[in-house]
Amino acid sequence: MAKTRAAVVNASTLTDLAVDIDLGGHLRLGKGEEGSGGRAKASIVSDALEAVIGAVYVDGGLESARDFVLAQLGDRIDEAAGQPGARDYKTLLQESAAGDGLDSPEYDVSQTGPHHNRLFRAVVRIGGEVCGTGEGSTIKQAQQRAARVAYQARTGEDGALDV
Repeated sequence: MAKTRAAVVNASTLTDLAVDIDLGGHLRLGKGEEGSGGRAKASIVSDALEAVIGAVYVDGGLESARDFVLAQLGDRIDEAAGQPGARDYKTLLQESAAGDGLDSPEYDVSQTGPHHNRLFRAVVRIGGEVCGTGEGSTIKQAQQRAARVAYQARTGEDGALDV
């Protein structure tokens, strides 16, 4: 259950949903955030979605909040419950490498861009050999994307899971 909750209740999932429903387009932002792309900033839109869920709870009670969450996240909850931990490519890659008697994956992360709009790039190596690269707005996201590339290259998966 904890893996299912973690797979659904995280900034990445909430950001994806907030973008899907264009929540950022309905936010009132200060000039600084408006000018720096705040409407698409993961931390802002995921926090805003949490606030919306809280507002639904305060206004309509637990049942209304439950209905809203299930309507918006039901498919993601079902997917996560069916394959707990399946979206964690870092773990899958580590297990795959260990199963083949290889060293644990190592990640090198670099960053570019201004502090309020960083882009992280991760490179994953196994035994010193580059196996995958990935980019994201957080270190975790970049590492997961790099691990996904490496895991899919090792296993031949088609990439049906999202990171």
